[in-house]
Amino acid sequence: MAVSFIVAAAMLALFSLQVTTRSTAGSSSGGFAADYRAELESFRTATADWQAKGQALRNGSAAAVLPVYVGIRGATDDAAKRLGALHAPGRASADYSTLVRLLRAQSAALGDVITYARANQPKQLSGALQRYASLVSDWLTTRQKVDRDLAAS
Repeated sequence: MAVSFIVAAAMLALFSLQVTTRSTAGSSSGGFAADYRAELESFRTATADWQAKGQALRNGSAAAVLPVYVGIRGATDDAAKRLGALHAPGRASADYSTLVRLLRAQSAALGDVITYARANQPKQLSGALQRYASLVSDWLTTRQKVDRDLAAS
């Protein structure tokens, strides 16, 4: 279980670092870029407290970590809804659709994490955390593409 928790804590730290990085979309004023940037900041803010709580639980049991996973999933669901309601312009549209789809997939993966943490199934939990970590990595890569697309517009 400790290994699974370390994987999760490392991914949450990476996620926090990447989301707080100033997006190149900030060079545009108003419209989609401003709304997109505001939603990313809202997502970061919503997850920051949960991330801190998770990182404070060194070698925590699945039961102790469970509220962190639930909180991050709630924040992810909210972000997916809010970002999904925005419509990216032109060349950013395809990458943006992928970005929102990946955020929804993260939520589903977190659902599996929660299920396995509740059932105290460390092997399955580890697999679900690895899937979540992979989705976060893909999301960050796609987010960079959206940022580049918006900067080029």
